[in-house]
Amino acid sequence: MNLCIADMVKKIHAALNADVPLLMRGPPGVGKSAIAGQVAKDMGVPMYTLIASLCEPSDFGGMPVVNAQTQELIRYPLGAIKALSKAPGILFLDEITNCPPLIQAALMRGVLDRVWGDTTMHPDSRLLMACNSAEQSAGGFDVALPLIGRMEIVDLSPLISEVQAYFFGLGKVESTLRSMSVDFAATLEADTSLLQIDPPKGSLQNGNPWGAPRAWERALRSASACLDMGERETSNVFNAALRGNVGTECASAFMAIRKIRNELPSLTEITEDPVGSKLPKTAATGIASLGLLAQVALKDPCPAWIYSSRLSGEAQIAAFRSMLKFSPEQHKSSKWYQQALKARATLLGKVGSLVKAT
Repeated sequence: MNLCIADMVKKIHAALNADVPLLMRGPPGVGKSAIAGQVAKDMGVPMYTLIASLCEPSDFGGMPVVNAQTQELIRYPLGAIKALSKAPGILFLDEITNCPPLIQAALMRGVLDRVWGDTTMHPDSRLLMACNSAEQSAGGFDVALPLIGRMEIVDLSPLISEVQAYFFGLGKVESTLRSMSVDFAATLEADTSLLQIDPPKGSLQNGNPWGAPRAWERALRSASACLDMGERETSNVFNAALRGNVGTECASAFMAIRKIRNELPSLTEITEDPVGSKLPKTAATGIASLGLLAQVALKDPCPAWIYSSRLSGEAQIAAFRSMLKFSPEQHKSSKWYQQALKARATLLGKVGSLVKAT
């Protein structure tokens, strides 16, 4: 069973509260490490991350050292595990499916008994792991059955709305990155194909980039930096910033949406005259208008709500959903405030009717 991010966070909390080691499994680039960090923050404890595939068996089983005074042989694990023996925290082991059998064997006692070499973890310390599926891991290995038998395994699959929420908040308010991020998040309402949670076959077979959430963040950061340097959206440099992170298919689709913006009113035109600005005439321009409206809403959501109420069909439904992130009440000083309230109410009625009709 796949869990969304919100449910995965709850599930991890439940497992750690019960002192059950949990393996979070999901495609690359969907935020597994970020979720682990958030859980540690929620619990108010430090998290120590070890890339398990880069460790040696002795890192977990303990490096043998002879005590100079007693001549006793002692096995010392990595410092992170030593720290977790002294105070509560979370040991986060990443890339489990990149671990060869020897490393997996070294993990077994620690996962089951919390004993690593001659070191026992603090009774309030917890264990959390993450991995991609074996076929999505570089030189991946199947997790050994004895190790599977020592843990709970839960699959992660983020919702589009969860990814949108992240990108709506990415970057500083007055920045190119924020403008592009809200554009991308809003456009996802009508074109979810821009986001590829699972790597497509071409990426797996040929090693091509794809539109994972983490890849889109890199792409938007890189493309925004290009614009800040003076590059145009039509330049090869801007194009490479997108394609190099999310692949040709996703980059081309996003750039095509932005290209047809010349068939729509400008940000200034919508802001100054949301009632009279020209409307999109095709489904493609309707999709393109969503990102445009999100950028208007960053400065003043009131004219964006008014313009949204003038759209039709699926574009109207998509605009309504994306505009819910922007409340007119936050801009009561806007000259469009009262009209925006009426437009929002009208749009709510129209969207309700359209949803019932479909």
